[in-house]
This record gives sequence, C-alpha cells and structure tokens, in this order.
Amino acid sequence: MIARLLLVVALVLSTGCASFNRPFGSMIGFTKPTNEADVREALALAAEEFAAGRTERALDRAVACRDATGLPSELRNEVELRVEEYAERRIQDLSGDDGDPDDLEDLLSLNLPRQLAVRAGVRGAELLIADDEDYDAYELLKKVDTKFPNHHERQRAGELLAQAGSRLADDTWSFFGFFRTSDDGAEILEYLVINYPSQRRCDEAYVKLSELYADKREWELARERSEDLLLYQPDSPLALRAEARVPHYRLRALKSPEYDRRELSSARGELETWLERHAEQTGEAAELEESVRLDYADCLARLARSDLSIAHFYTRIGERYGAVMHAERALEEAHATGSTDLVTEASAAADLARALPTASEREE
Repeated sequence: MIARLLLVVALVLSTGCASFNRPFGSMIGFTKPTNEADVREALALAAEEFAAGRTERALDRAVACRDATGLPSELRNEVELRVEEYAERRIQDLSGDDGDPDDLEDLLSLNLPRQLAVRAGVRGAELLIADDEDYDAYELLKKVDTKFPNHHERQRAGELLAQAGSRLADDTWSFFGFFRTSDDGAEILEYLVINYPSQRRCDEAYVKLSELYADKREWELARERSEDLLLYQPDSPLALRAEARVPHYRLRALKSPEYDRRELSSARGELETWLERHAEQTGEAAELEESVRLDYADCLARLARSDLSIAHFYTRIGERYGAVMHAERALEEAHATGSTDLVTEASAAADLARALPTASEREE
C-alpha cells in the first residue's frame, strides 16, 4: 500500500528513465535481425543460449526474430516454435518460490499461446500474494482476464482474488484516514463477485462486502450484497445470516418513518419470513433469533409511529375515517412490539380518532 502511495513519485522519475522502455535486445548486447540470414544466425545463437541454461537471453533473441521481414513461412513457423519452447522453459525457471513475478508479467506482452501466457500471469499473481503484494496480484489477474477472457485457469484465479481481497478487506491500515487498505479489498471482492460469480468463495466475498459497507454506513450497498448472496449462493452456509441481515440493513438505511412506509413493510415481511422458517431452532439460527426479534420489534415500532403520525394529521383536519384506520393499525402494531408506552400512546390516538364526528354527523 505504501508503495502505491509513492506511485506519483515513481511516474515522475520514470519520465527521465526512457531506457526502461527500450525494446527487446537493446539492453542485452545484440542487434535485432532484419532479414532471413540474420534470423537464422539469431536462432542458432538462441539455441546455444538455451542449451547453456540462459533462457532469458534465448527467449529475447527468438522474440527479436519476429520483426524480421521477408521470411519464408517455414522459418517464421520455426521462430514461433522456438519462442514457445523458450517461453515455456522461462516460465518454469521463474515459477519457483524465489521467482520474479514482474518477469512473469512481462511474458504476457510477448503474444505467447494462450495457455503459456495465462500460466505465467497466474503464477506471477501467486508469487505476489505470497509476498503480501495483494493489490498488485489483483491487477495482474485483471490483465490476464482482459487479454484472455474465460481462460483455463479461472478457478485458480478466483481463489487468488478471494484470498487477496479478503486479506486486504481485513486490514485496518489507512493514511491519516485516507487510502484505506480495506477499500482496496472491497474493490477486489467486487471484481470477484462480478467476474467470477460461480467461484466457491463468492459467498464469503458477499458477506465481507456487506460488512465493509456497513462499517461505512453505506446501508443500501450492504443490503444489496447480502441480497446477492441469497440470489446467487442460496445454498451457502452463510445464507442464514445474510437472510437476517437484509432487513437489518434495510432498517438502518431508513431516515424518516413518515416517508419510508414501503421499505418498513418490506422489512417486516422479511423478518416475519425469517422467523417462520428459523425460529426456535438450534445452532446459528438460535444465536441469530434474538437480534432478528429485536429488529422485528424495531420495525413494528417504526410502523406504529408512522401510522400515529398519519393518524394525528387526519385528526387535526377532522378526517375521521383516515384517523381511525391509522390509529387502530398503530395500536395493533404497538401491541406486537410489547412496548407499554407505545401502546398507551396509540390507545390515546385511537380514542381521539373515534371521538371525531362522522361525515354524516358533520352534515347535520
């Protein structure tokens, strides 16, 4: 993360280091071949380098042959075969625990066959994660996905994304309250659930995203990710908790009971459904039931106060039908909460509403 904060400095310095962007061959002491004779000589030298175990130089020489013009088809085919052969050995050389992920990433730019390039990219990401460079691993895997959609290493790539995203999401580091590492984790997990929806750890990603958004009081996003878990991973062992969190986050997102009646009603239905399915069970359901019942009481209390507010309005303007309907509904909801104070308040509102003259009485 600190390295990423210094990115601007690195970019500024890189403008004065044009040598870093020189083409293949310019930094290793040979001239790029331009014709058939040059290519045959270069391939012979590359074979010697390869036999001596200098796979990087062998690969550089073979790649440099690609730009030569006027080559017969069999020679151009030989160039590609040599590039593939040397690249495969180069990937093997770089894939040890002490391998260089940057060198593996460089291989993605060589227009290698799909399998080789993907293997290099995914192995580079593994090495980065082993070195705690989780965000860099994510960017490398994104590059692989962009270049080779639906590649054969998607299962492993998804596992790596889940690992990197979860680890960063759990990191509490920030730079004076900015550039939070957990935000990087959220970015990776969002990428995972969007691009790898069938990955087996997506349920964990949805839960972690919900928690991250809840910590930032972004309640609607927190609810949406819990809903996504229920939609895409309904058989997950984490679904029970997610089902309970959906109405909880819905309630937390509400600001004014007067204007959120629809959301309150949705939360009530979700909470009642959860209780019908899971109440009085053992295990995790029993642990969750208390918080679900608290949310249910909170929801009913808000509904009661919403109805009381409307009942008071109708009472002020003398509209008996509306006042009675909302006051009596508020009283029913208040009884369900078990709150004596709320029941007393709703009873008083109902008495006032019933005391209003009916429409026929007003006409008289």
